[in-house]
Amino acid sequence: MKIVRKAVAVVLRPRDQATEVLVFRHPLAGVQIPKGTVEEDETIEAATLRELKEESGLVLDGEPQFIGTWERVVVCGTN
Repeated sequence: MKIVRKAVAVVLRPRDQATEVLVFRHPLAGVQIPKGTVEEDETIEAATLRELKEESGLVLDGEPQFIGTWERVVVCGTN
């Protein structure tokens, strides 16, 4: 079993009386938030900031707030 680590950036912005979430429309995959695979020897935090810059052009001004991890185990078998 191979574990593939993913990093996700959630960017929130107050706007009027609401909060906006940064999303973009991928030409093949539809509406998404900035995310991607954590590279070898890269921390999740570094990967998150890299993906944010690559996919949105944004560079964080200040310290990110790490909100957690989620691990999904996929078991493949034949029927």
